[in-house]
Amino acid sequence: MTNTVKVPEDPPPAYSHSDDRSVETNQDTDTTNLIRGGATTGNVGAYPAHQRKYVTIERSFAHLVPKAGRHGIWAAAFDANNWIILAFFLLVDLPWAIFCTTWVLTTAGLAIGFMVLPFLGIPMGIVFAYSWILLAKADMAMLKQIYPEEEAHVSFVYPPIPQLTVQEGEFFPSAVLRIFRETFLSPDAWKAAIWLGFVKIILAPISFTLACLALCLFVPAMVCCLAGPVFAVMRLCGWLEYFGAWTAMGRPPIVVANLPIAGAV
Repeated sequence: MTNTVKVPEDPPPAYSHSDDRSVETNQDTDTTNLIRGGATTGNVGAYPAHQRKYVTIERSFAHLVPKAGRHGIWAAAFDANNWIILAFFLLVDLPWAIFCTTWVLTTAGLAIGFMVLPFLGIPMGIVFAYSWILLAKADMAMLKQIYPEEEAHVSFVYPPIPQLTVQEGEFFPSAVLRIFRETFLSPDAWKAAIWLGFVKIILAPISFTLACLALCLFVPAMVCCLAGPVFAVMRLCGWLEYFGAWTAMGRPPIVVANLPIAGAV
């Protein structure tokens, strides 16, 4: 499945809104980053529509199916990405999922149970929720590395790490309660807990099973010229983990654009 989108090429210098006079800015890089999905920009201004030039970019899911090349129908067997994904789901993903699920469920139970003693439950909740967010970011980073051609990690950014610091002039008990709200009571912490504690532990065994089948059926699949579909099914299941992690826990990037002020030159 392929859809065609149009994006502008590198635009001309920015124009002010007051008199359309050219304003020299550093937007060559900034505007390009904004147009092509960057998270931040500098001084970005508008420019006349008649000066915009467009190029066509093809977006598809071709990277999830076997790649054609000089090896022909056996190309999937010579694709290094397939073997990296296979090794990840065989050796890393399932043990990691078991560890994350055990840690999240155990620490969540301890934190909630000790809330009857706030002087113990609140510090435990802060530390444990902080660890959930760190584990979620680690999971997102690993999946990003094995699916570098995907776009979810471009459309979303990592959840922010809470700051465990006391602000200047802040009363210490108030600071503890604020940090507790920003960690244990934050949506990011509980999205990470639900993903790592309940969802990933379901998808990881499926990915592991398909990786085992891909390895066991590799030789027969090569003989029957079916190595490509075998690897494609495994990659697709792993892609569900990748997409689920980034869409469940990722945040849309914040785009900051400093537009010219009317009357400025």
